Parts: sequence; structure tokens; C-alpha cells
Amino acid sequence: MRSRRPPRDFPGDWAAAAAAAEAFDGACLLRRTDRLASSLAPGDPLHATLGSHGGRLLGIPATSIDAAAPATELLRDLVASRATLWLARGEQVEQVAAAAPPEPGLASHLAAVVMPIGSAADLPWARHAAERFREAHGIEPVVAYCPREAGCLVAMNTPPTRSPGDFEATCKPDTLGRVLNGGVVWPHAAWRQPLGLPSLAAEGIPDESDATLLISALVPCPAHAGPEAPAVRVLSDALSVDKDGFLVPPGQA
Repeated sequence: MRSRRPPRDFPGDWAAAAAAAEAFDGACLLRRTDRLASSLAPGDPLHATLGSHGGRLLGIPATSIDAAAPATELLRDLVASRATLWLARGEQVEQVAAAAPPEPGLASHLAAVVMPIGSAADLPWARHAAERFREAHGIEPVVAYCPREAGCLVAMNTPPTRSPGDFEATCKPDTLGRVLNGGVVWPHAAWRQPLGLPSLAAEGIPDESDATLLISALVPCPAHAGPEAPAVRVLSDALSVDKDGFLVPPGQA
């Protein structure tokens, strides 16, 4: 069962973390029988929330695996925990894919692998790792886009094994994922004057800037800010949003 109260050792914004958990649940279409394993390291996107408190936030059994564990040990722990969902670093996914021989029991329970990334520049490497893992284990990992300057989950691809059907696009591997509920992404946020909106130049965003603006309930706010504080961040990545609501990295628009 999910807990509405934060643990005593949680230093951040629990309401924002709970909102991120709801969005993550919706993207992964979690089931009561799911079991989460996380091998993220401190400082990794999502480590401080779902990586450390996933069981409490999502209401499912959760296991932590040492991020420094060698691939063979990591693979053994994934099998032993019978994890259905794995939160992983891209290099771990690639290393487990290369571990020989592949663990035959992994595919019997593991349904999804999610790689949180902090920048669009991380996507090509994550895609390479995902392809290698799919070739080795028959499971295609997906990315969750968590820009470091936002400090939260913004977009995510639904794992192919959890796709609700062909009637809705939920996974586009070459994108950063679909913008999640609770957030709005505004590409070219500085282009405001044609809309009759005031310039943001006084706030350090030139009128000709390609900056992408995020407005989201998932952005953690300082404890002193209060509930009325706007959760707005300017992203480092200049992104576009396609017709299905997926974030398209630079150069692919």
C-alpha cells in the first residue's frame, strides 16, 4: 500500500515525489504483482525518490541492488528478487547484456527495464544499451527523461510489454518519451511576443532563445516555498514535441 506520509529520512518534497510515482505508474501500467529492483547510484536521476523509496511511493515490493556490483552479481540479484521492473543505469544494462551466458530465468519474470537519463545527449548511448539487452534477453529497455535542472521525471516511454495496444502510441524508442501527466513542456518558450505575451529577456532568456520551458507538479519545491510557488524550470535541452506528445531531442525535429 502506498504511504501518504514521507519517511523520516526523506529530505525532499514528498508531494512532488508522490506525483512522480503516479506518473511513473501510469507510464508503466503497474500491477499489484509487480516487484521493483533499483540499482541506481546516489546522484542518478530518480535515485532519491523511486530508487530509494519506490516501495513506499508505488505500493509494491522493492529491492535495492548495489550500483557498484559486477554484472554477474547484478544479474544474480535480479533473478533472486524475481523483479518484474528494473530501474537501471545505462552502463549496467549494457554490462548485463554482455554477461555470458545470459541468465535463462531472467525473462521469466522481468517485464520492463527503465533507464533514467538526465540529458538528451544520453539518449544515443541508452539506445545502444537497450538494443544489446534486447538481443541478449528479449526485453527492450526504455528511457525516462529526468533533466537534472528540473530534478524530476518529465517524460517516459511505456515498456513494450506494457503497451495497452496499437490504438495509442505509448513508445517511440528514438524519443525521450511522452510528456507525463502533471507536466507541460513548452518548446521555444521565449517566442512569446507573437502570442502577445511579455518578453522573458529580463529573466535572462533572450527573445530569440530556443529554450524549452517545463511547468510541472513533479518539480520538487523548497520547503519554504509554499504550495502556491510556481514549479517552472528552463531546460538545457532545446526540445520539440511531436503530434503524439513525445519529446523529440535536438536534431530530430
